[in-house]
Amino acid sequence: MAQLLQTQITGSLTDTGSLIISGSQPVQLPILISGSSVDPELITNQFWFDSGDNYYKYSTIGSYGVGAWSQGGALITARNGLAGAGQQTAAIVFGGSTPTVVACTEEYDGTTWASGGNLITARLNLAGLGTQNATLAAGGRTPTIVSCGEEYDGSSWSTAGTLIQARRSAAGAGTQNAGLVFGGSTPTIVTCTEEYNGSTFSTGGNLITALNALAGTGTQNAGLAFGGNTPSTSDKTEAYDGTSWSAGTHMITARYALNGAGCQNAAVAFDGNVGGTTSTTLTEEYDGTSWSSAAAMIDALRERGGAGTLDSAFAAGGESPVVACTEEFSRPYIPPFTTTIGAWTAKTSIITARASGGSGGTTSAGWIAGGNVAPSSTALSCTEEYDGSSWAAGGALITARFGPGGAGTQNAALLFGGYNGTQRSCTEEYDGSSWSSGGNLITARERPGGGGTQNAGLAFGGSPSAVEEYDGSTWASGGSLITGRNAVQIGCTGTQNAGLAFGGTPAVTCTEEYDGTSWSAGGALITARYFIAGAGTQGAGLAMTGYDGSDALTVTEEYNGTSWSSGMAALTATSVGMGMGTQGSALIAGGDDGTNAFANVYEWTDPTVICTGTYKCYLPGGTCAFFNRNTCVRCLTATCTQI
Repeated sequence: MAQLLQTQITGSLTDTGSLIISGSQPVQLPILISGSSVDPELITNQFWFDSGDNYYKYSTIGSYGVGAWSQGGALITARNGLAGAGQQTAAIVFGGSTPTVVACTEEYDGTTWASGGNLITARLNLAGLGTQNATLAAGGRTPTIVSCGEEYDGSSWSTAGTLIQARRSAAGAGTQNAGLVFGGSTPTIVTCTEEYNGSTFSTGGNLITALNALAGTGTQNAGLAFGGNTPSTSDKTEAYDGTSWSAGTHMITARYALNGAGCQNAAVAFDGNVGGTTSTTLTEEYDGTSWSSAAAMIDALRERGGAGTLDSAFAAGGESPVVACTEEFSRPYIPPFTTTIGAWTAKTSIITARASGGSGGTTSAGWIAGGNVAPSSTALSCTEEYDGSSWAAGGALITARFGPGGAGTQNAALLFGGYNGTQRSCTEEYDGSSWSSGGNLITARERPGGGGTQNAGLAFGGSPSAVEEYDGSTWASGGSLITGRNAVQIGCTGTQNAGLAFGGTPAVTCTEEYDGTSWSAGGALITARYFIAGAGTQGAGLAMTGYDGSDALTVTEEYNGTSWSSGMAALTATSVGMGMGTQGSALIAGGDDGTNAFANVYEWTDPTVICTGTYKCYLPGGTCAFFNRNTCVRCLTATCTQI
């Protein structure tokens, strides 16, 4: 086993640059015998030693971890012998028996089932394939064995082409316009395969083995059949190439009345009957060559409706007895080898170099206003707006000043306090084009921290220090900060009812959290400082650069609602910069080093997305990656949808 015997490696990116290794905790790397010709898509390790060519390597392609089953939303109608199609977050089931034969259709969004249009012909043991909005139902029994086909458009079923061979308990694969139905019984168990072109069925290549109550998945030209009975319980696997079937590796456990999901080279088989009246919780995964055991299901059932992918499948209903439960199979996404801390990149400079301005908004819709050009104390009135790529001039402030507090969005901004020869109490509101006067602060001051929105603003600290809340027209006194300090450019972010204050003058580490009434102590900054640029929320804050009383700093720290952690250093030592955005995506614009004002703009990007509250996180394409009902979820390369 190769060992990387240190925990930190730094140095330049050139082959002649320096290399510094520090730390003592050994990191053991897996050894893979692959050589230089290894297919990177087959590598699931993110960082490894390749004994084939004696190189350390890392993966640039993500993979999926070990799958597990979890309980999903219950069906409206408990039943067995139903068919399923679609994806875990866009599923459909139809038909079945309660034990009365039913025509009902239900659609699933990954959380709950809703009623859809009824089948024209009520039946059970039918084949199903396609998507939630383009489904095909074929065959089955009423209890008489039928050949009828029906197509679903997301709301109602219409008559489709009929099977050449009427049968029950066949398997389906493919899409509504390129479908595949194979096996089943007439009641004689058959080998026949039929292909559907969106209007009619035609004869395809026969299965090698006549199979009934089998599972199927894949496409019309790359289908997969597995399990079933002959009538003996079968473990056979067969693959279809659009013309003929070929034998694959046998399943680990023979069974029938099972379900499957995925594609020909990445499939999952689950539930079913292993003989007699014994149902199973067994799950197996297929890689195109062999089957391997996977996590067991929660309930031992058979004759369920199921579909999806190897990484995200579902099973609903089933027996014994007839049930309404749903289970979801998910394999967590493991992103490719990458840094898991944020990084800084240079962006388009602001038009007017400055420091100590007000700011707010996001990295795609940000704003700055006012400020001064060091070492001059001349106050500025100019406003600039950022669209994610460039800065444009906005409407000028009514009152030029530096050291104001800022809050709100690009089209609904709030700016208050500041200094232009005297401490100011005036407040201004921005509508995306021009500033108008708002209610004055109770306490005139410079360099207050700011948070919230135009109609629910928060001003705290400053010189002199005070806390005030804004309702869109007037300011009212709020709860006092715990630590009295001349909060010169106190680090600030959050909202009126969830504010975050950090640092201040003299250089301190204290952090305080506001709940709309009073302040409480939070985790201390790692580096004491003031003149800090802030971004994010109370539970996911970002403290950027600052001044320690002697020098401008490059320090970046992230707050998780409890403690601060170090992030990658900023590209330029800066103080009195203007911050905006979130912990995952922020900007720092301008600032100075005590002598010169900067026009530089730097963007902070953290590869993790912070989700607060109750969220389901999906990868692009809708695959559920992580789910946590009670706590924040950190998702890599994912989007987060609140539920």
